[in-house]
Amino acid sequence: MSTEKLAGVIFRSQRGNRSFYDDNTGLVFACPDVMWELLNRYEGVSEQEVLAAMSDRFSADEVSSYYRFVDRWSRQEKAFFLSSRIPRHASTASREELESYLQRNGFMQLILNVTEDCNLRCRYCAYSYHYPLNRPRKATRMEFRVAQQAVDYYLKGFEQVRLRNPSRRPVVGFYGGEPLLNFKLVRQVIEYIKASYSEEVYLNVTTNGTLMTDRIADYLVKNNVAISFSLDGPKAEHDRLRVDAGGEGTFDRVYPKIARLHRRYPEHKAILILSCYDWGTDLEAVQRFFDDHLEELPLLGKASLIYPFFTTYYEQYGANGSQRMSSQINELKRAYFDDLRQGSRSRSEYLERLIGMDCRFVLLRPMAEERRLPFVPYTRPCVPGDKIAVDPDGTFHLCEKMNQHYPIGHVDSGINLELVSSIMQRYSQQVLSSCSRCPITRLCSVCYSRFAGEKQFLKAPSDLCEKSIQAARARLAFTYSILEENPNAYQELITHHFARLAETRTVDI
Repeated sequence: MSTEKLAGVIFRSQRGNRSFYDDNTGLVFACPDVMWELLNRYEGVSEQEVLAAMSDRFSADEVSSYYRFVDRWSRQEKAFFLSSRIPRHASTASREELESYLQRNGFMQLILNVTEDCNLRCRYCAYSYHYPLNRPRKATRMEFRVAQQAVDYYLKGFEQVRLRNPSRRPVVGFYGGEPLLNFKLVRQVIEYIKASYSEEVYLNVTTNGTLMTDRIADYLVKNNVAISFSLDGPKAEHDRLRVDAGGEGTFDRVYPKIARLHRRYPEHKAILILSCYDWGTDLEAVQRFFDDHLEELPLLGKASLIYPFFTTYYEQYGANGSQRMSSQINELKRAYFDDLRQGSRSRSEYLERLIGMDCRFVLLRPMAEERRLPFVPYTRPCVPGDKIAVDPDGTFHLCEKMNQHYPIGHVDSGINLELVSSIMQRYSQQVLSSCSRCPITRLCSVCYSRFAGEKQFLKAPSDLCEKSIQAARARLAFTYSILEENPNAYQELITHHFARLAETRTVDI
């Protein structure tokens, strides 16, 4: 049956029970055969016509009951049908509207790219030849003058936001390259912030860990800096991807430093590990490693697939290279499912990050009264200026994930609202034009960086949206299969994750 008129997707649990995810409201409805046929026949058809068409397969009482249910929800709650969807058209953001928005909600985080240099040559580096749209790796380092201007501009803008949101705190992150190559500047910026701003500022640094020393660790912990380390698993997996300029693996240089810092500062909870994987990763080995070293390592914050878009990186694995990874993930999903079916939560912290995050995304999806900005009514981009990522030369970007072709300002002049408006307008024209017909708008998390080509926003590959719909259906089916087996898993899926991350006080960059 065609589902082109429906604002949602059908999915089945592992028990075979069918449900309908309604994208207009964000709700999930049990969907027996009679309701499914109604959804495909109902629109514009009277109850008597439906009864006549379906009486050979269902009782009249059953058809009438479900007809009235669908009719009431579609009319009163705008559920089920694309024709019932409240129209959302992206409006062009004026300078005044953007300025007002940023004064109320912007300046969430300042990210200082303190150097474009790195002492490693990780095979999947975003600044390697595999990602031709990104800036290349260079020896450039940020000077204090640039960092000072950026901090002053950010904190001044943040104070306008704080007048309306007193509970907000400013966030400054140190990024690279490898930021510890320019630790002198990191230290200067921290001292400057402490001397010039009286309120608490959340600070974080993302590092490969090779340059971490006791002296640096002592300083960061003393100043309550959150630290995110890159560690991709056991020695064989980490060394396969994270190598130095000579091609040598770095596990033996990184792991002892992370473990030592964790031992020396057990009370400093603001430490995370960021782990990446690609199509060639032995995910079961990585899982065993992290689960076997829970006491020796800080909390695992993320398990992320190496970025597969606008890149030549995955060509090394051939046309069917993703199948091995998919097979492994399916095996791990079965293990995760069995854990939650038998108890209240998974026994594996790695699986919580690799698989549980998708479940949480489904369960925490925006619901019926969600407020959407008129500038970006679909997908999940921020408004440029929510974050400010600063290059060593002082150029402002939307965030650290964006390529270099979409600047939004400079430390000498601040955010350029004309550039911001232009980026948002192009995004609306080139990406959002077909979103009103999408059946999973509330489950779409993509942003500017996902579509950012060299000169325009692109849907690459061309079947991106179709694959996203398939993936959303699979996430819904898996998540609701867990809840069908163990309703208590809902609470644990949500509370365990946030309880662990609340311990760290880290900020996602």
